[in-house]
Amino acid sequence: MHLNLSQCGRRVAATPFRFTSFVATVAAALSLAVLPLLAQETPLQPQKADPALKYVPGDAHIVFSFNPGQLLKKSGYETLADLPGTKEALKEIRQNSEIAAKLIEAPELLGIDFNRPIHVFLKVLPPGKEFGQPSVSGGLIATPLSAKKIQEGLRNVLKEAAGEVGLAILKKMRVEEGWNILESEETKGAGSLAFNDEVVILVGTDPSREDSPKAEKISESVRAAKNPLSKTEPAFVAYLKKNADAGGWMNLNSMLELAPDMKEEQLKKMRQMLGNLRMAGTVNFSSGSVRADLLYNTDAAWWKMMKAGPKKTMLDLIPQRAVASGVYSFDMEASRKWMKDEYLPMLKNLGGAEGQQGFAFAELMVMGATGLKLEELLDIPKGEMMFTFVDLKKAGENGEPKPSLLFGMTVNDEEKLGKLINKLKQGEGEGVLKAMNDAGFDLLQQKGRFFLGSDNLINAVKLGRMPGAVEGAQRGFYDKNDMALAVDFGIITRLAQDFDAPDEAVKILQKFARFEATANMKPDHLDYGIELIFRNKEKNALRQIVDMIQEATGNGDAPRPGTKRILPPLPPGEPKRERFEKN
Repeated sequence: MHLNLSQCGRRVAATPFRFTSFVATVAAALSLAVLPLLAQETPLQPQKADPALKYVPGDAHIVFSFNPGQLLKKSGYETLADLPGTKEALKEIRQNSEIAAKLIEAPELLGIDFNRPIHVFLKVLPPGKEFGQPSVSGGLIATPLSAKKIQEGLRNVLKEAAGEVGLAILKKMRVEEGWNILESEETKGAGSLAFNDEVVILVGTDPSREDSPKAEKISESVRAAKNPLSKTEPAFVAYLKKNADAGGWMNLNSMLELAPDMKEEQLKKMRQMLGNLRMAGTVNFSSGSVRADLLYNTDAAWWKMMKAGPKKTMLDLIPQRAVASGVYSFDMEASRKWMKDEYLPMLKNLGGAEGQQGFAFAELMVMGATGLKLEELLDIPKGEMMFTFVDLKKAGENGEPKPSLLFGMTVNDEEKLGKLINKLKQGEGEGVLKAMNDAGFDLLQQKGRFFLGSDNLINAVKLGRMPGAVEGAQRGFYDKNDMALAVDFGIITRLAQDFDAPDEAVKILQKFARFEATANMKPDHLDYGIELIFRNKEKNALRQIVDMIQEATGNGDAPRPGTKRILPPLPPGEPKRERFEKN
């Protein structure tokens, strides 16, 4: 059967119409409606549980999720018509597809609730003997406004895309155990659509592979919801608790199977070492900040041995104000045992004979530079580290910038540390240490501790406390997290001005207040987090990012050519400067 679109006043397209075309049309319509990030008149944060979650299958390899309505509202736009450039784009889109333009103007016509998260799940088939490339099967899971509205949306899309032929396809829909199901023999198992008042499930697969699962079977399994990912994977469960604006989850073991040069024996060893490794990531925009979290977990035996790190003992050496400061306390005892017993032996034998030779060569280089074997180097750290970059100052009018830096760590084996330091004082290392001393840096070995830093900070270490040491909420930030890093944009902005950075760069830096990174060991997963905090705490971070992009592209508020404008003042506590921006 052929479809002549000229009957609808459009360009002739005499190609066979198949159900796969319908699936592609629905997917395209979803994309057109979703990518601009629809907003409907409902609360920003959904109050009810996400009904689609129980249908995300437990055997998925990858899951992407995003909440388009939530993202749009956070960007500061209530409707698609408010989006920059939408009106101009609609003119061109309407020339090619009236239904696509209508869906952008009123995405609710598709029948999807875009104020609920949308989940895309994928399962990857590795290259087989007859197939040179991996292929993907998977689907999209969303929440409908109602089954009736989904049917209306399908009728609109199919009628626009295929006229009476499309409507004939819609008549093939069947009702089965409360589900409206649309499938076709023409697809050869490549596509399936099922929906009710609770969920919409659109599934697609690769029909060219004989070993590819049929879409009907995948859809049937997803609809059964017997093994949902939300109940089987700790990293995914932790990810869901973030109520992310956008995010995803991945089965890393399945990705290893796709490595083209990974031999079966190597893959087996990697699995033994890593266990069932899973990872999830989220992004959340809030008033004045944007935060991303990375979570991962494994069922490996070594993971179960890990525990929280020892209590931090060097916080008095962290200043309240610095360009950047970080602390890290981790379970080095269990980590050291795992690396010696499992990780290093696996590395030695991972690449066969060639890998063993390469590892032996690397180990010889390490011994030549440090005087210690890799296993001996692992004996030195005890599990706590600190770092601070306090300031950067000019040494005279034309002198080199002189940083104030300090790195410190607790020591488990002082004898091996002594051997390492003595080795560094010999041969080429002696010249390096002399150059370091000439630049105002030194080493300090105390009982149970080791430090490397600039002279003024080494003196503070000898006294046992940094002048203006961290206190209050700032100290709590470093103390409550296993790993904590903070960057102060106020000082960075001052340094940018001191070193004559372009006014455009200073202007951008002044928009930010602080950057934070944390890591914490949870009972069933590890949680890494980064957060960028803006000076403007009232406006949502996504809206501020959109504004910055518009300014960078010349669409934001800009002074008239030839005018001068004083840059905004620095944060409290920073020296005032009168810097002008010339346009």
